[in-house]
Amino acid sequence: MSPIEINKHKNITLQPYNSSGKCSGFNKGPPRDLYAYLDVQEVPGIQRDGINLLSTVSISYLDAILGSVVKVKTVERVTDLQIPPGTQPGDVLVLAGKGAPKLNKPSIRGDHLFTIKVNIPNRISAKERELLEELSSLSNTNSSRSRTRPRTQPATANVRIDRGIEVVKKHAC
Repeated sequence: MSPIEINKHKNITLQPYNSSGKCSGFNKGPPRDLYAYLDVQEVPGIQRDGINLLSTVSISYLDAILGSVVKVKTVERVTDLQIPPGTQPGDVLVLAGKGAPKLNKPSIRGDHLFTIKVNIPNRISAKERELLEELSSLSNTNSSRSRTRPRTQPATANVRIDRGIEVVKKHAC
């Protein structure tokens, strides 16, 4: 028997055994093989690696330092993910048993792994800077870098045309 492609959606209830304990076919007909080809729908933001699922979650640097609980999307629903204090960029947090079911053993499920991305702001307010510098001085780190904002010098530029392309060289005074 050759496969038939049907582009219809139909809900049917399959009962594996009849009252005598034997398989019966559709509408109580003779037993037959049912071939189903499934097209698995992708969920944006979730990649599959075998039975494990992979996602990336972005958190603030404050959440990374202090810890928090963030909402994350899984294949089943939105759930809470505990971010422990001191989480580092690239750390992987696991929701055990929230991955894909194992083929032919649906009671065994993979894990959903979340890679942490820490967002560090490009700009902070003067008050935030003051508080961060105070925090830095409390931590007693022996850092070789200066804790003061570097002075910027006005830049000058040399411009020349090279084969029709404008080349700009900037340097400090």
